[in-house]
Amino acid sequence: MISEDSIETIETISKALRDLTSEDKALAAFCSANTIKRYVVARNGNIDATISMLRNTLEWRRQCRPEAITWQDVEKAGQYGRIEVAAERDRSGRPIIFYQLKRPMTACSLEEQTNFLIYNLETACKMADDAGVSQVIVAADLANFSEGLTQLANFIHLAQNHYPERLAFAVLSRPPTLFWLAWSAAQAFLDEKTRAKISLVYTDKELQDVLLPLIQPAHLYENLGGNKKDDFDLHKHRQRMQLMDLERQREAGFFQHTSGGRSTVEVQ
Repeated sequence: MISEDSIETIETISKALRDLTSEDKALAAFCSANTIKRYVVARNGNIDATISMLRNTLEWRRQCRPEAITWQDVEKAGQYGRIEVAAERDRSGRPIIFYQLKRPMTACSLEEQTNFLIYNLETACKMADDAGVSQVIVAADLANFSEGLTQLANFIHLAQNHYPERLAFAVLSRPPTLFWLAWSAAQAFLDEKTRAKISLVYTDKELQDVLLPLIQPAHLYENLGGNKKDDFDLHKHRQRMQLMDLERQREAGFFQHTSGGRSTVEVQ
């Protein structure tokens, strides 16, 4: 067992993955000391398990190129704000991901839905890293849940395997019977540490008791216990996401030649 803060540990893991990172700027940028630390924590200090997990993520990123997905690529799935990375942060400076199932759902393929999930995870994680907080908050209203097990299991797989130690806390409100059927099966895929970060709540009072200590009322939607109006503005959200896409491009000169045919960014 090793400490995630050990310089020697980080160097050992980094060296073991050099066959993937040495000639790929995107993977090298991702495989930072902070990333390695998160994976060490996720694997409880086991160096071999950490290398294996991180290698799987690097191979996934090489194939999927999540850093190259832009808002233009996913707007079809995101146009109604069903999943929204908020402009505001929680009281600790962590990004907030809202999951609003009462908002309309665009008919999308599983691949389109997956790319949209990846895009939002990448966006929220970048916001967290820029603020030096590393983790994110998820607040979900599940009142109209109809996704079934496939998408839920897909999200759990992505988050646990490729974004470990990113979740600070998740609040799932008003879960209906259909969600429970999916959740009962999905819990088998959750590790204990992640399961402990997820709270299911049923009443407005429970929501306020759990979320208001974390998020200011003005930054929290009314259906989640705050006083923010549910008026998702696609134009404003599009502009903010496109500006973040441009920032990612500026920070990574490799973006254009790793985009795999995806869209370049033009702020509208």
